Amino acid sequence: MRKKIRNKFILFIFLVVFLSTLAGGVVLAQGSEGGVVSHSLREEIEKKEKGTAEVVIRLAPSDGREVIRAREEKGREGAVEALKTSAKNKQEGIQNAFERGEIEGEIINSFWITNAVLAEVKVQDVEKIAQRDEVERIHKNFQINIPAPLKGSFVVHSDAMQSDDEFTWGLERIGVPEVWDMGFKGSSDIKVAVLDTGVDIEHDDLEGKMYTEDEEDDTYPGGWVEFDEEGNAKDDSEPHDTHGHGTHVSGTVVGGDAGGTHIGVAPETKLMHGLVLPDGEATFAQIIAGMEWAMDDEDPWGNDKEMADVVNMSFGVDEYQGYFEEPLEKMINTGIVPVGAMGNDGEGKYGSPGAIYETLAIGASDEEDKIADFSSGGVVDDSRDDTPLEYVKPNFSAPGVGVKSAVPGNNYSEMDGTSMAAPHVAGAIALLLDFDPDLTVDNIYDLLKNNISYYDEVGDFLDDGEDKNTRYGYGIIDIHQAVLSLEAEQLSFKKHPTTSMAGKFIGDPAIEVEIQDQEGNLVGDATNEVKIWVENDPTTGNAELSGTLTQEAQDGIATFDDLWIDKAETGYTLEAISEGLESAVSDQFDIEAGDAGGKKTTITADPLEITADGASTSTITVQAQDEFGNELEEGGDEVTLKTDKGSLSAVTDHNDGTYSATLTSATERGTATVTGKIDQESIEDEVTVDFVAGNPDQLFFVQHPTDTTAGEVMTPAIEVEIQDQEGNLVGDATNEVKIWVENDPTTA
Repeated sequence: MRKKIRNKFILFIFLVVFLSTLAGGVVLAQGSEGGVVSHSLREEIEKKEKGTAEVVIRLAPSDGREVIRAREEKGREGAVEALKTSAKNKQEGIQNAFERGEIEGEIINSFWITNAVLAEVKVQDVEKIAQRDEVERIHKNFQINIPAPLKGSFVVHSDAMQSDDEFTWGLERIGVPEVWDMGFKGSSDIKVAVLDTGVDIEHDDLEGKMYTEDEEDDTYPGGWVEFDEEGNAKDDSEPHDTHGHGTHVSGTVVGGDAGGTHIGVAPETKLMHGLVLPDGEATFAQIIAGMEWAMDDEDPWGNDKEMADVVNMSFGVDEYQGYFEEPLEKMINTGIVPVGAMGNDGEGKYGSPGAIYETLAIGASDEEDKIADFSSGGVVDDSRDDTPLEYVKPNFSAPGVGVKSAVPGNNYSEMDGTSMAAPHVAGAIALLLDFDPDLTVDNIYDLLKNNISYYDEVGDFLDDGEDKNTRYGYGIIDIHQAVLSLEAEQLSFKKHPTTSMAGKFIGDPAIEVEIQDQEGNLVGDATNEVKIWVENDPTTGNAELSGTLTQEAQDGIATFDDLWIDKAETGYTLEAISEGLESAVSDQFDIEAGDAGGKKTTITADPLEITADGASTSTITVQAQDEFGNELEEGGDEVTLKTDKGSLSAVTDHNDGTYSATLTSATERGTATVTGKIDQESIEDEVTVDFVAGNPDQLFFVQHPTDTTAGEVMTPAIEVEIQDQEGNLVGDATNEVKIWVENDPTTA
């Protein structure tokens, strides 16, 4: 019976497939549902009776470790070459399949930042492609958008935006003016690529800002490119903005002050701009092509160009967020920093590329340091082996409400959005690179993380020990403090600890640690957190440093005025440490015993047992100690002793911290307890001395014989005690005792 049912089931499946094929539709095997073929692509081709579909075929990714190794050996150019070589080799099989006609259609474009090809294929061949061993995923060349701004218009006349403010509030909020005062405004050697809707490079605040390999060429070779929906670069394209968003974002990165207010974070940095979002919309292929262009040391026509150092991506998509994992990972492997807008859909929501682990995703804050309601963020679940299973986004926050910047036509606009927050961070990174061009992606991330200007514990957390939530990320960035932490190279003790008594403050009147640059000059506005601990402990770990061990520097100096050590010894040193700075070790200093106290002073006796003969003696010794148990080495303290049995002599001061007296025994057995005081303070310690019997000396009838009848045993029993000469029982005596009749009245 079971066999017949199974045969009917197979027949039913065959009929469904056969009839669907006759009808011209396509049914994909269930094995690819939620697997190789994306859900949205599956729905599209199953609705088609015939025809073709444009698909992105994703192949096995390049080995990130090989890319990193190539970068370490040959620089960023070597990493890109490794990516290109790997993609070429891994795409050979699918290329051949198209060329031989095994797959009907054509490859339109190929990519190397993610190992993929864009192809136009017959819908019936999608399943065939999915069955190939080298194919990991097939999806649509889906659409991506800029996050819709929530306030303002992109075309506002410049006279309507006049202001008396020297800087936009956003630049002031993250510390840009202070960094400029230090001499860092970006550099022509640093390139920030903005992938967006285009840019009006003739705007007064952007003129001369774009990088180019040929200043006479209006296409700005190397610094400008425009891609079509298939990721192909358009010949002879000149910089222009199809929307306004790209000009606004670019202005926040590198803009000037032609309108009377400084709008750009890093105005001396060179801009690269890839038009990948015409009219605010793009395809996956356009975005990937733009990312490759920003990373590459060649333009799409094979001409040499410089690589971007930072890539700003103020765009997003929800449904396909996982498809950006590989290209963003490879961007970081190459040594380029990806900065992305978190999105404008509010808390609990997020999109790509902001949600990808590798992206520095930025939320939007307002002038009161609150996170805008529209700013996205959440706990992202990522199943990749090389990332945490769950992590919090955004990473950081920056000004994103009422942000003034340039828009086409020499105009300005104030806009809201995480798109406006992200370029603040991209520009801030350019300032860091201006100070130190050798900073790595990890260095930059840590600098931003460790120099936050504002953070509020709102939003969701993960139980991972990180001060990071779904509203602020780690907090609002402070580029001034980040640069200061770079300028600060080392610590130095300006005022060293001094010799002191245990429990007393070390330092006269305080210890001071100076934050210095590499030349030994004070970094006067540094506010680094400095910690102090015992570097050399002559007590081999028994000493404890107490007080406030961590201080924030004020005007470049961290002051410690309440530190003390409990153990007296010579040869202590302290070490001052601060994250990212060379530590400093203090001069040697000593800790001496403090004032005598009864808490730790000891009383001892030698011997602890003497004969109860009124003459035997025990020496009682007092060792004066301070409250921490450090032995005093000088005399002069007032010491008194008393005993409840026997007698004590006067106390002798030996002038070395010890005092003694003689305890003489009583003639009765018992235990004497000796107590004392030092400088009128009761000593908590005490000692006991036992008064014991001396040597056996005599016998004594404790129970004498009693009258009794002849022949009967005397009762009670006769007892004879062995005593010393003082008449004390010798309790442990075992002498053999004999009795005989001493007086016999019968004279017999």
